[in-house]
Amino acid sequence: MTKGKVGHNNLVAKGVLEPAPKKGIVYTKPIVVNFLLDIIKYTSYENIGSQTLLDIGCGYGQFIGEGARRLAIHLHQNRLRSDLITREIGYLIRGIEIRPETATIARKKIIEGVGSVLKHDLKNTDWVKDIVIERDFLRWNSTRCFDLVVGNLPYIKYSSIEEALPGTTLEWLRDNFKSFRGRADYSVACIEHALKFLSDKGSLAVISSNRFVTSNYGKELRKILSNTYHIAVELDLSRTQPFTTAVSAYPSIFIIKRSLSKKFVYLSVPDLKIATLNRVITHGTEKVSGIGIIRYKHMSLPEDGKPWARISERAHKIIQRLQREYLSIDSLGFKIMKGSATGANDVFIKATELFEKEGIKSKKYLLPLFTTASLNTDLTGLSKALLNVYNTSKGELQNFCKLPADIRKYLSRHNKRLKERYIFRVCNRPWWSMIDSVKQEVFFSPKILIPDFHRLDEAVIDKNGICYPDHSVWVILKNERYLKAVQAWLKCPVSILFQLAYSSTLNGGTPRVSTVLLKTLPAPQNLEQLELFCKKDLLTATAEVFKLNKIEERVLKAELLAYMD
Repeated sequence: MTKGKVGHNNLVAKGVLEPAPKKGIVYTKPIVVNFLLDIIKYTSYENIGSQTLLDIGCGYGQFIGEGARRLAIHLHQNRLRSDLITREIGYLIRGIEIRPETATIARKKIIEGVGSVLKHDLKNTDWVKDIVIERDFLRWNSTRCFDLVVGNLPYIKYSSIEEALPGTTLEWLRDNFKSFRGRADYSVACIEHALKFLSDKGSLAVISSNRFVTSNYGKELRKILSNTYHIAVELDLSRTQPFTTAVSAYPSIFIIKRSLSKKFVYLSVPDLKIATLNRVITHGTEKVSGIGIIRYKHMSLPEDGKPWARISERAHKIIQRLQREYLSIDSLGFKIMKGSATGANDVFIKATELFEKEGIKSKKYLLPLFTTASLNTDLTGLSKALLNVYNTSKGELQNFCKLPADIRKYLSRHNKRLKERYIFRVCNRPWWSMIDSVKQEVFFSPKILIPDFHRLDEAVIDKNGICYPDHSVWVILKNERYLKAVQAWLKCPVSILFQLAYSSTLNGGTPRVSTVLLKTLPAPQNLEQLELFCKKDLLTATAEVFKLNKIEERVLKAELLAYMD
């Protein structure tokens, strides 16, 4: 076994085999690589012979390899000799890659791309060595600026950064990058650093997580971009799968320039079919239209760091007015909470029958669990359960010795797994505890259940307080009388468009839910107005409660229809 592994590693080092991606690293489909380079006009038909290009995370060499091939075609068309072509490529293109074995593969892709143009093997490959620099991009600095900066940025969430990138601490990121605030993901620092290398007329074109566009942690980066740069385009790919492996991500192509223009285009494509992408390239991001394509143009973006809206400018102005003039639902006495995180779902959350197979007989410790997969399921027949180790009435962790023998035996079998968690290793929490306690008011109370990765209008009512929400479900609590009114309010055009405007979307276009979203959602000014959503049709109630004029009604209705299509 050892011998085989060493052989594989040697082949990786020589660039024969590609290494497995590290956590947070995914590779881009060739069609997306070509599309990104086409959209920024880095093609052999353009005057790219004088443009410098930087790939800030070479990976397997998708971008830098294709870029080198296109530049070779352009130079070859201008009748340069092979040695002059390789010399020019060696000067005009640079790439950064942290892993030596992957950098070797990136250099190989450059040689293959250029060799395919020159129609012969490149025996002398010394020219390619300096093109790919083996460094951590965030620690790389240069006085040189580039006309185009491209790449697929790593998506590593806040809680995984120190584990995925040994030697990179959260403290170091906060100290060195103004935009890295709150629970920012790693790509935020990458974008800020990449901006430093743009020439006076340079453009940044990267595939990145788009969560910074609407999240709290993205505020500082949004300020930097809106006040100093021109965010020309966000091309949302969340309804597609742009990577070679299926991952849950929030992918967009961002094109950011050094210019004084403030005009911003949001564009979402329904698929990665050649016809769809060619339509965008042919007509341009500002004019393209077609079935499934969503496009909005904004004349400016907020300079104070407020979230960027992904709806039309006319609809956004209406939403902004409602935000200013109306309070949120918690101001009416409703509580907004989230289900409990366990830190070990494989131990604490299972099908009830699996718990029983593993010897758990104390059924009162198994709470029926509502998850994002529970929609359209009878709440009295939920298949999964949460193993509750907390005193439900007080929310306090129970003493291990006082738990029933079957529960103690089960948890002891998973002792090693539970002690691997951060809350035990670093926070010194008891090994059988969960990240969040289980709260009595959440379990026993009538409530609205709002699952993540769904629209607000899919919220359901637990009127008898018979289930507990998992960590991907939000809860709105109040007495039973108003639950149907809250459910109807969540279905109204204002609520749906507010979520579409300010939510990140995963692959497939499913919108996220967040506490911030629910606490900033414009709500009726009193409970009597809230009940109107049960007494009248949604459009009439919306217009009456939020005092919409006829033009505003038409704008919101048209906007909603565009999204529903």
